[in-house]
Amino acid sequence: MKNDLKISVIIPAYNAEKYLTATLDSVVSQTMSDSDYEIIIVNDGSSDHTADILEKYKNLYSNITVINKENGGPSSARNTGLATANGKYIYFFDADDLLINNALEAMFTKAVTESADLVIGTYDVLNTYKLSSVHTLDDLVALDDIDKYNTDILWTFSLSNKLFKRELIEKYSLHFPDISYSEDGAFLVQFLYRCSKITGLNQVIFHYRRYNEEDAQSITASVSESKIRDYLTAHEMILTCAKESFLRNFPEYTTIEEAIADNEDINNYLNTIIHKELLILLNRFYAKFWTLDSSTAQFLLTQINSKLELLNMKGLCELRAALPELPLTSLSADSEEVLKHARLTAVLYGDNNTQKDFLSCLKSLTEQNMIFIKIIVPSSMKAAIQSKNLLQKNIIFTDCNSKKELFNEALSTVSTPYIIFCDEKIVYSTGAFRHVNKLFSKLYIDFITEAIYHKNYGSLQPLIYSHIAADFLASDQCDTLCLGMEATLANKFFSVSFLKIIISISTLIL
Repeated sequence: MKNDLKISVIIPAYNAEKYLTATLDSVVSQTMSDSDYEIIIVNDGSSDHTADILEKYKNLYSNITVINKENGGPSSARNTGLATANGKYIYFFDADDLLINNALEAMFTKAVTESADLVIGTYDVLNTYKLSSVHTLDDLVALDDIDKYNTDILWTFSLSNKLFKRELIEKYSLHFPDISYSEDGAFLVQFLYRCSKITGLNQVIFHYRRYNEEDAQSITASVSESKIRDYLTAHEMILTCAKESFLRNFPEYTTIEEAIADNEDINNYLNTIIHKELLILLNRFYAKFWTLDSSTAQFLLTQINSKLELLNMKGLCELRAALPELPLTSLSADSEEVLKHARLTAVLYGDNNTQKDFLSCLKSLTEQNMIFIKIIVPSSMKAAIQSKNLLQKNIIFTDCNSKKELFNEALSTVSTPYIIFCDEKIVYSTGAFRHVNKLFSKLYIDFITEAIYHKNYGSLQPLIYSHIAADFLASDQCDTLCLGMEATLANKFFSVSFLKIIISISTLIL
């Protein structure tokens, strides 16, 4: 491989057969000449047909190099790729995303024009059903000269919207740490704080593939203490790199404590790092509370509380605003204590005839990213729930012989301010309950209806009545026949006090 290559594309691949062909097609069809870039694909011990696909592409394209190795994780695979890279710039890509056809040429041109060490572009999000634009980076990528301490960078640790100068990586012997979580962020900041020039590229670089919930193993993966420790290690590296960088670039300070006390910008920047760390600890780990064993829950809570003590008042207020449903000063690792803060009760009926659908719906309830939920189900379904490893301490079993009996019993005993009567044929998106709880917290409303999509022929189709009703309610037009057309309970979240009043009035009238 020649040494005057413009870009080395490094792609770690592990059991990537499902999307690998589409990904490679997007990389080999770049507008940049094949002779100007190399593609290094590291097969990280795949057990599916990944190796066969890679062998096929290696034989078809002279600029593809395939390295087969034992499984070691993304960090190991990327480090292996770096060790053989020859390009002036390095581009890291994932084996399931799609590269825009002129991405490499556009990034390289911007890097050369601006004499940049790092180029930052934007991306959009692709799932089975639609392509969605991402606008959170718009201000950042519009800049030709980006300050390395621009806090917007802290919210874009993705590697695939960035181009890295290889000379800088080699000069400081940078590599990915041997951890399994947030290793990309740890690598990025090591590089970031050594940059002399960072520039933005106001262009979509790639389509980020966001898995649908039924396909995303990462969504349902259990949280282990080792995974939490890896994340903490990564962010300790990030915070340490930032502190060391400030002391290098602000020689008037001899200690970071002196810098924090004297320089508000430095203080706020470091707090932004801690703020983001806490958001991840709470949103991705504590949100899995009902799947945690007691020791892991206690370890996690200890770490969260220690980080909360580091936040300044500005950071704490921002965290409260981002997570209004969490009692930050009284978080608990005890399940009974957590249930005392429950905000919403989900009632789901099922029997032997509907067991498959029931379990599918229940799974979506157990995967909600809001932990303050009680789930009421029939006692008769306990064995089926246990057989699928769905049993959690927030699931409450009730003796009943029918859906009506279960719903009435739940309403008469409910202790949460809000309730939903679920349908076994409906699967709830991971963020649905948290979204609704935020709406209830902000607005004085009695119930919320959410749109339903029907999965048919491999795609999601909107149920038109559901959308019409939701749109009318969103515009405060409650007196409409559209609500009658969309009569299902399963997409409506009720204020319990409101519902009990309505039932009481209805009983008196009847």
